[in-house]
Amino acid sequence: MYKVNKAQFLLCAAWKSQWPDHQLPEVCLAGRSNVGKSSLINTLTNHQKLAKVSSTPGKTRTLNFFNINDEICLVDVPGYGYAKVSDAIMMFKCISMLSIIRFLLLLWRLRKIS
Repeated sequence: MYKVNKAQFLLCAAWKSQWPDHQLPEVCLAGRSNVGKSSLINTLTNHQKLAKVSSTPGKTRTLNFFNINDEICLVDVPGYGYAKVSDAIMMFKCISMLSIIRFLLLLWRLRKIS
């Protein structure tokens, strides 16, 4: 089992020029707004306030970078589905520009159909 000894918020970035200059492999978390991307980061790192969790969908507007054990970088991208602009297009553009992305975790919530 992978043990997280260090979990650190690096920065939030609205523009590619603001992204961190590092060589860590990036793991990108993507999905609809309010699906639980930030909650997953907090659970995986065992730090309940590392990533800001909001009850209001669509609050994340920037890419948020987190350093995990100086080995990987988790990237929380804005969700899609609640904003007036096409957030899905913006999200996939952001993902396609990440330079050293190794994994993309696409989260979605399954709902019980009755």
